[in-house]
Amino acid sequence: MHQNVLIIARSKEAHRSIFNKLSTDFHVFAAKDSPHALKTIQKHLIDLIIFVAAEKPETEIRLCRELKSNQLCDHIPVILITPEDNLQVRIKSLEAGADVHMSCPLFREYLDVQIRSLIANRLKIRRHFKQVPEMAERASNLQEKEQIRKRLTDCLFDETTQKDLTVDQLARLMHMSRPTLYRKMKYVTNLTPNELINEARLRKAAELLASGQYRASEVAHMVGYCSHSSFGKSFLKQFGVTPATYQRMKKIMNAA
Repeated sequence: MHQNVLIIARSKEAHRSIFNKLSTDFHVFAAKDSPHALKTIQKHLIDLIIFVAAEKPETEIRLCRELKSNQLCDHIPVILITPEDNLQVRIKSLEAGADVHMSCPLFREYLDVQIRSLIANRLKIRRHFKQVPEMAERASNLQEKEQIRKRLTDCLFDETTQKDLTVDQLARLMHMSRPTLYRKMKYVTNLTPNELINEARLRKAAELLASGQYRASEVAHMVGYCSHSSFGKSFLKQFGVTPATYQRMKKIMNAA
C-alpha cells in the first residue's frame, strides 16, 4: 500500500522534480501554499509533507511553521528542502517544526530513505499505543509526537466513569471539531474515537484490577460497562487474558 505524500512548492518545476522522484513509490499530492495544503489534508490522510524552496527558503520556513501550529496537521512529519545548505537555514528549518532538512543536490535514494524512516517511526507510535497497559507507562520516553496520545488519554481517563461519554464530549475535551478529532485520532492511534474511548476504559479497568481492591464485576461497572459479559469479552480481546486471570497474574507478580 502506497503512502500519501504532499508536496508544497510554489514552483511548478520544483514540484515536478520531486514528483518524478517519488511518483512510482508513493501517492503524491501537490499544493502551492497553506490554504491548498489544508484542503488536501482535509480530504486525504497525508502521511508526510515535503516543502520545496525554489530560491530563498524564508517563505517555506514560514509556511512550515504555520502548518505545524495547526491542530489539523501538527502530527504529520515534514521534510524541508532548500537550495542552499548552511547552519542558519538548518536551525531555522528545525525551529519551524521540520523533522528533516535537506538541500540540493537532492539524491533520490536518500530522500526515499528519509521518507520511509519518518513514516515508519509514526507507525511505531501507533503500534505502541495498542500494547498492554504496562507499555503505556513508557510513552513519555517516545518522541515528541507521543504527547498527542498522552493528552488524549488524560482526557479520556478523567471521564471513564461516565457511561455516556460520547465522541462529541471527547472532541470538546480535546478542543477540536468532531471531523478534526476523527482525522487526528485515526492518524496517531489508528483507531476511531469510539474505539479509543473503549480502549481507554479497558486500560483504566486494567489499572483498577491490578490494584487488587475491586472484583472484576465492580471494575466493569466503574469503567462504564453495563454488562459484565461484554466487559470480559472486550478485555480478553484487548489484552489476551480474562479480567480475573489478569488480576491473578498481577497479584502473583506483586508478591514476588
